[in-house]
Amino acid sequence: MNNPDPKHAPTAGVFGEHALADGTVWLDLDRRSPEVSEWLHERTDVPDAVADAMTAEQTRPRCVWHDPARVLILRGVNLTEGAEPEDMLSVRFLILPGLIATLHVGSVKSLADVAAMLGTAEAPSHTGELVLALAERLAERAEPYIDAMLEELDTLEDEIGRRRDFGDRCAALRRRASILRRYFGPQREALAELAAVRDPWMTDDVRDNASELVSRVARFVEDLDATRERASIVADRLAAADAHRMNRIMYTLSLVAGVFLPISFVTGLLGMNVGGIPGIERSNGFLVVCSLLAVVVIIEVWLFRRLRWL
Repeated sequence: MNNPDPKHAPTAGVFGEHALADGTVWLDLDRRSPEVSEWLHERTDVPDAVADAMTAEQTRPRCVWHDPARVLILRGVNLTEGAEPEDMLSVRFLILPGLIATLHVGSVKSLADVAAMLGTAEAPSHTGELVLALAERLAERAEPYIDAMLEELDTLEDEIGRRRDFGDRCAALRRRASILRRYFGPQREALAELAAVRDPWMTDDVRDNASELVSRVARFVEDLDATRERASIVADRLAAADAHRMNRIMYTLSLVAGVFLPISFVTGLLGMNVGGIPGIERSNGFLVVCSLLAVVVIIEVWLFRRLRWL
């Protein structure tokens, strides 16, 4: 088996090298670095299938065992400036005796949080604590984003129908919730498998805390499912409100057209350029016609009210 000492780490693509209290080495690596890929494939204790999984472009959260390697693949919200949080980052864990390698692309704030803890009283002291700390930070970074989605949905429900962009916002919420749900569902199962590991580095305390983390991620999944369902309900209510508003507008226009239809008929009839039109020789003919039209409108309004159309 290869020695996991840092001097055997890749020559490039290394974000950081850290040592835990029990002597375990933590290597934080760039997944896309050719040197990292070469280093993985050259190690005799890393099966080719594991090396390929560590560097693959597309992967889903999972937890698998290839003795002596342990593989844990998790996802976290993308908090990089200018990025969409739902474009989730993939963090791959390669766990070997005396060595933990995390592979990802770019900066991951959750890993930086744990790296900043090293050397303090709260620093993880062995493999199990480090893996758990990294997984917990990924969940902690995702929790505010999911809570913000729920708060936005509450706002949409409270202010439904007051703004024209609510339909687009509902659709965006459903899309984001669906993307997160696609990854947090398998992530819950991966963490559950991690909690069931019986390796020496999974102490009872770590296993208990991992079970709590499984429950936490399960709540994320439930919240995301609820977000999708509530967003669908809000979208239906918005559609119903828009349909009702359009029906009211069309109804009002129909009533207005009904009121003016007889008037238009009379004025059109009197506007014909032929002889014999009554009142053409009378000086007060215009006032008489306007008075008659006003009476017609009054009768129509009374009739509409009688029929409860108004």
